[in-house]
Amino acid sequence: MIPKKITATILILTLLILLPQIYAYIYPPHINPETAPEEKSPPISILLTYALDNLTAQNFTETLKLINNTNHIYVPQNYKYILTRTTELLRQLTDTLKQINETLKETKTLIEYGKLKDAKTKLNETELLLKDANYTLKEVEDAVNQLIQTFKLPSSPLKEKIEETKNILNQYTQTYLNLKQTVDEIISKIKQGTLIQPNLTISANTTKTPVGSTIKIYGNLTATNKALPNKTITIYINKQPYKTTKTNENGKIETNLKLPTIYTPTITIYATYKPEETEPYIPTTSNIIKIKLIYQTPTITILNAPEKIRPFKNYTIEGKIQLNNTPLANWPINIIINQNTIKTETNSQGYFKYTINITTEPPTHTINIQISTQPQKTISPTTTQITIPIEYINPQITVKTPKIIITGIKFKIQGTAKTEDGPVKNAAITIKIGSKIITTNTNENGTFTAKIELPLSTLSRKTTITILLTPKEFWINTKTIKTQATIINPLTIVAPLIPILIPVANTLKTKRKEEAKVVIEKEIIETVTPAAVRKEEIKAKHPIVALYWETVKKIHSKIGVYPQPSQTLREYLSQIKEKIKNITEKFEKLTTLTEKALYAEKTTKQDEKLAKELYKNIIEELKQ
Repeated sequence: MIPKKITATILILTLLILLPQIYAYIYPPHINPETAPEEKSPPISILLTYALDNLTAQNFTETLKLINNTNHIYVPQNYKYILTRTTELLRQLTDTLKQINETLKETKTLIEYGKLKDAKTKLNETELLLKDANYTLKEVEDAVNQLIQTFKLPSSPLKEKIEETKNILNQYTQTYLNLKQTVDEIISKIKQGTLIQPNLTISANTTKTPVGSTIKIYGNLTATNKALPNKTITIYINKQPYKTTKTNENGKIETNLKLPTIYTPTITIYATYKPEETEPYIPTTSNIIKIKLIYQTPTITILNAPEKIRPFKNYTIEGKIQLNNTPLANWPINIIINQNTIKTETNSQGYFKYTINITTEPPTHTINIQISTQPQKTISPTTTQITIPIEYINPQITVKTPKIIITGIKFKIQGTAKTEDGPVKNAAITIKIGSKIITTNTNENGTFTAKIELPLSTLSRKTTITILLTPKEFWINTKTIKTQATIINPLTIVAPLIPILIPVANTLKTKRKEEAKVVIEKEIIETVTPAAVRKEEIKAKHPIVALYWETVKKIHSKIGVYPQPSQTLREYLSQIKEKIKNITEKFEKLTTLTEKALYAEKTTKQDEKLAKELYKNIIEELKQ
């Protein structure tokens, strides 16, 4: 009896020692994607603070970039609508403020040039934009407050930036009022006769002329039909000040104007008069005259170019340059290859040839070659561009790996890497077996040898040997080879225990599946049911939501599309936009109000009034 007890005790102890290792072999480590930590993203508060900071600095382009970056922030799905609504409103506010800034600048320029009628039109546009911006800013403030409460964000930085944005909008409003007052005062003084609006007209001695030639400009400056002598007139070409001259004793100008060497079909010329502050006149701008420019454009024909380029090899690019089928001999040309400029010229027959050899890795997988001619007098420049892909080579790699690896004993992995051009020299070789990584390099013959020893703590199992070849030459692709091997650990291979371990393994596997099923079913019940109940409660009690669903029914009867249970309000809007073009803007506003009612749970009487108006307008338009 004693030997049997000792034997049983040894078997039980051995089983207890090996059980964790066997279990780990049967069930390899697994990371649950739901519990895995998310990649770190910029906090919402920091990103939005940066965006508002750029907005108050009137850096609108950077503001929009930062707003777009919020798409990369992880937010739980049931809260994503809050962030989406905030960023959409902020994007709308940015666009509106940008338009206000531009219209105010344009208005100042129009006043400066005495174009009062155009200035009044711009001021009317600005007034509407200011109203829109004030409403949107209030919406942004509400959305940011909801964001702060939902995500427990620090409130001070965001609220400070909202106040700064209000200050910017107030500054725009004050600038608008000042400009409006200036225009009104000028118009009033013109009516009273205390300010006089002069009249300036110009003409040219020709309507077309060669590039770079000289033309004559004539002009006449009067005020109340009286000539204005000795006044400074500025002549503009293509909206840029080009020359100044003075009126004679009869208020006329006559000046030679040497045109710039620019190669465009036409140029525009006008003149301005800006009186001194002590003079009883307002600025004025003349009529615009157009001059057609006469020039010829040569053609570049590529005769020979490689289909692909392999680095460190010479290739020839050939072509010819002609003007009206006549060769341009000894004509200077520029060849730009990946931003490097080479100056050369055509031969006596108008042909050119250039040898290209790529020695450095380009920023893309292609070589961009731009060939352009230089202008001379009435012959304009011309450009052509060709794009040639880099020829990348796939290497060949052969390896010798063991089929069986015994822990604690060294083994070799050998291999050879080559291409059609010869061995791949000095390439990096990375060998991965389980968690063990070994690095080496190929020699001058493209061969490599790695001696490896796995520790005794390694479990017995099948494994994959991964060998990665990384050549130093950028045009040779990397190559990965995988082979299978069996690891044998003498300490953990106990053949007599196999009949005992198989039932244990099967039992554990069945239990694991059952536990996973219970967890999944429980999670579905806990996550779906409260959401459905919550949606029914809100739908039943809020008038804006009721109006929205009435509108959806009408739209469904019109176009036959009804929202799916899995769709959000925004997804439904995107789906039907093209089919309801005439009411898209109104339905989008009603959708925004509905989102506010559903998720913010705080709406105003003004919101409900606006929702009723939108509903009424949409129904009217659907009836048409």
